[in-house]
Amino acid sequence: MLSNGDLDTEAMKVNHSYLLDEKPYLLHPEIDEPKAFLRLKSNGEMSNLIEQKSNSYGYKRAILTIKLTNLNRDVLVWKRRKIINDFENSLKRKTIILFIDISNKKKIKIIWIGE
Repeated sequence: MLSNGDLDTEAMKVNHSYLLDEKPYLLHPEIDEPKAFLRLKSNGEMSNLIEQKSNSYGYKRAILTIKLTNLNRDVLVWKRRKIINDFENSLKRKTIILFIDISNKKKIKIIWIGE
């Protein structure tokens, strides 16, 4: 509260030092970079990217974020796995394989696989 009775809106912002000093349990997507803490596995599950030994606070926050926000609930894992599989299948259909004969650097073979 400001001296004039108004709310101190600056103190309510997520990046205010007062709030940052709280040591939150969960990752905050406006402050923390989720890709620095979490990774998406090829089976569609989210997992922890931080090693417990190197950063136990970051490790705990990543684990708690996954658990408390239920990032690995069946429907999300299924949808992620479907997107990953569709993308992989699309790549397989449109892959160009480039072979370079090292003995003759001018010779290049291009093989088109798929559509």
